[in-house]
Parts: sequence; structure tokens; C-alpha cells
Amino acid sequence: MDDRRYKLLMRLAVLLTLAWFGWVLYDADLGAVTPGARHLSAGLRFLEDERYHDALAAFNDALSIDAENLGALRGIAQALMQLGARQQFEADRLARDGLAEAAQRSAAEAQRNYRRALDAYDQSILRQEAAGVSEQSRRILGVAYANRAILKDRMADHSGALTDYRAAMALEPAVQEGPGLLTRFLRNQPQRPPTVADRVRYLEQQLAKPESEQLLLQPQQDHEQRPYRMD
Repeated sequence: MDDRRYKLLMRLAVLLTLAWFGWVLYDADLGAVTPGARHLSAGLRFLEDERYHDALAAFNDALSIDAENLGALRGIAQALMQLGARQQFEADRLARDGLAEAAQRSAAEAQRNYRRALDAYDQSILRQEAAGVSEQSRRILGVAYANRAILKDRMADHSGALTDYRAAMALEPAVQEGPGLLTRFLRNQPQRPPTVADRVRYLEQQLAKPESEQLLLQPQQDHEQRPYRMD
């Protein structure tokens, strides 16, 4: 790579990083200093770095400071969902290696975290809807429904996932497009991952087949899937 191109890419990386932090502040509604804002911002960074235990601790700190912080509640749900996915992936690996007892323990822990994540998503969506649906909250709810759909997919509630995916698209049509260039750059995802619309089409096709022919759980792809967010 020549020096000119290298400098151009470095400037682009710096600009994207600055834009990312601006997006985080906007998405977390941190334009003004609010209780728990520092913990919420830290939790978002930990999520993107895949440091899920740290993210969970930060979001819990934010929620302990402000019980009405629904962003922290959604963050808790995302961290628990990703922890569960990591544990389920490990359970599948252990099972392939013939370590049945260890695999069962890891799978059980994954399901516990999935159930805790589902409870957090349910609470955040109900409370957000109870507060009234505005133009801004429609976007927030759309992303929350999309992430809860991912969780239900992983829990093998595919009909429930399909319902949530459709609700997400109705609330915020942009979720159909998938993560934007900025999020993919920061996640090192050069190829566009499957979108909500892709998953809806796939589920509709699979659920229309006889049960014996359906292929709905894909452990490797599920492990690599990240919580949904938009630039």
C-alpha cells in the first residue's frame, strides 16, 4: 500500500471513530448529562468490544442509578443474549468433543441467560410502549423488536421471532437494510450480514415446509450474529 493511500485510510478511520462516538452519545440520548450516562456509554463500548460481562456490569450500574433508564435495560438484554450465544456455542463444541456433562452445564447456563435477556427485552418494550410512541421511540422500539426477534430465534421460538421481525420492520423500515457501513467497519464486517428482511424470508420459507424438512437453527451463524443497531 502506498503512503498516500495509507494516510487516507488512517484519516478515514479517525473520522469514522469520531462519528461512532457521536452516534453512541446520540443513540444513548446522552446529549445532556443524565444519571448513569457514563456507565451507559461504557456499556455500549464494552458490547462492541464483545466484553459482555463488563457490559452487563456497566449497564446494571446505570440502571441502579436511574431505574427509568430503558437504554440500560436494553443493554442488559443485549449483553445477556450475547453471553448466552457464547455459552451455547461452547456447549455445541463440548458436545462434539464427547464431553456431554460439560456441554449440558454450558447449555443450561446459556438458556438461563437467554431467559433473563428475554425478560429484560419484554420489560423494556412494554415500558417504552406505555410511555407513548413518538417518532424517536418508533426507531428505538423497532431495533428492540429486531433484537428480541434474534433472541427468540436462538431460543427456537421461530414463530415468535417472525412476529417480532415483522413488528420491527413496521415500526422502523430501515431495520430491513441491516447494519450500516460505519457499524460494519467498527465490527470488522467487510461483507454485509443477513438482514432482518433476509431472515423473515428464510423463516417464512422454512416454516412453510413439513417440520421434518425445516432447517431453523444454525449454530455457527447464530454465534456470529451481533445485536442489531443502525448508524
